[in-house]
Amino acid sequence: MRDRQNLATKNFHLPRTKSAPEGEGVHWAKQAGLSDPEEAFLNHLRINEPPTNFALFAYRHKDNTHRPLTKTTFLSRLASATRAAGREPLQGHGIRIGSTLEYLLRNIPFDVVKVKGRWASDAFLAYLRKHAQIMAPYMQAVPTLHDEFLRCTIPPISSSLYGRNSNLDNPLDASVFACLTTIFYATARVGEFTVPRLNAFDPKLHVSLDCVKDMRDRQNLTTKNFHLPRTKSAPEGEGVHWAKQAGLSDPEEAFLNHLRINEPPTNFALFAYRHKDNTHRPLTKTKFLSRLASATRAAGREPLQGHGIRIGSTLEYLLRNIPFDVVKVKGRWASDTFLAYLRKHAQIMAPYMQAVPTLHDEFLRCTIPPVR
Repeated sequence: MRDRQNLATKNFHLPRTKSAPEGEGVHWAKQAGLSDPEEAFLNHLRINEPPTNFALFAYRHKDNTHRPLTKTTFLSRLASATRAAGREPLQGHGIRIGSTLEYLLRNIPFDVVKVKGRWASDAFLAYLRKHAQIMAPYMQAVPTLHDEFLRCTIPPISSSLYGRNSNLDNPLDASVFACLTTIFYATARVGEFTVPRLNAFDPKLHVSLDCVKDMRDRQNLTTKNFHLPRTKSAPEGEGVHWAKQAGLSDPEEAFLNHLRINEPPTNFALFAYRHKDNTHRPLTKTKFLSRLASATRAAGREPLQGHGIRIGSTLEYLLRNIPFDVVKVKGRWASDTFLAYLRKHAQIMAPYMQAVPTLHDEFLRCTIPPVR
């Protein structure tokens, strides 16, 4: 087919797809370089001469009959070729990721790429978020594109955000903000500082004020240490800590404010807050996430899931040029788990790390699979 500018495209009618049972079309145009689809397609027709009413990419077999190209054969041959080139083979979706990236890097607008990929709006955004760990690093050289990409894919991670949208004289807000900053700077899990239900507090399982103490190192620097009586990785308990920070998110100031407002009993849930009848309620995970969500929405942001705090903490320390191995120890990860964690959440962390070249190189080495 040719458009109004007399440019030729090769159009393919797909008789039935997931999104269009009645069929729909896809197309490409001639490209420069070794990956030109027109040259490859003409070569296939010349070598294989597929019958017009048979599978488009059927190939000649040993007995000179035609075999349809199965998905298994396609991926298997692609895998062996990439391994021969010293690369790890991509899964099939990697081709689609690469195609999306290619068009975006040509400054084709997001909405146009969305139409070309035949996505519903929500599905397209979900796809970008899912695979941003591969695409984001390549997009830094295109500032306008990168801004749009971040707008679509990066949820807000800001421990000071909550402080601007809460009343820290309110018992619940004081508790939630102190818990948030402690989890963030201790690189902890939400469930380690909250309880699952109002009646679930158990001093053998949950942290209390009795579990908190100040420590000083050889340089006389103070840290706040929290003994967690029981965790997933340490049934016998383990410690986490933070130090005083500059700015609105200082965990020390937030923690002292919580103690002043709520005065939690020493042998009860650490972030218990005063309720209407002046009794203390333990801070549940549900209440913590609910209050955090309402605060972020009030700031015009989409709320984070609980693990987003842990992602943000990891990012914060890495951006301070703290070595990966040290962050791994602080986050209490086994080596394989830490690498898996970085890969899983690289879509959030990678774009922020471009301004630190050495760190970014190390991050890519750990997280980014080859895309060819």
